[in-house]
Amino acid sequence: MPRALGSQGLWEASHEEEAASMVQLNCEGLTAVTELVLPYIPDNSRILQFASAAALCPSRDSPSMRHQGYVLSYSRALGEELRRRRIFVTAVCPGPVDTEFFGKALNGKPMDPFKRLFMARTKYVVDRAFSDCLK
Repeated sequence: MPRALGSQGLWEASHEEEAASMVQLNCEGLTAVTELVLPYIPDNSRILQFASAAALCPSRDSPSMRHQGYVLSYSRALGEELRRRRIFVTAVCPGPVDTEFFGKALNGKPMDPFKRLFMARTKYVVDRAFSDCLK
């Protein structure tokens, strides 16, 4: 089972290796897998990329999520490139989702009650993403 990878906080408090791991996963990994499968994706298909609401509005509460802007930007650019083939790219940018990320990122600290109040279930986010990308 893959280990959860996550961090929160300002860049000054992060370790270089941890930051590099986040970039490898969220930027390099996403790009590599996408580029690997693109030749096999038929015209009139859909690609879903998962980012975060943090990609839309970087804030003091989520500076460590700065790599999510890459996911959104890459998805938008890829969508433009693939438009002629009618391959539609959707960047899913949910708010907090109930995954292992927060357990790792918070390192045993309590979650902000406001975030917990709006925490979405993984199944809901995935079902909604599939439904929305077909519209």
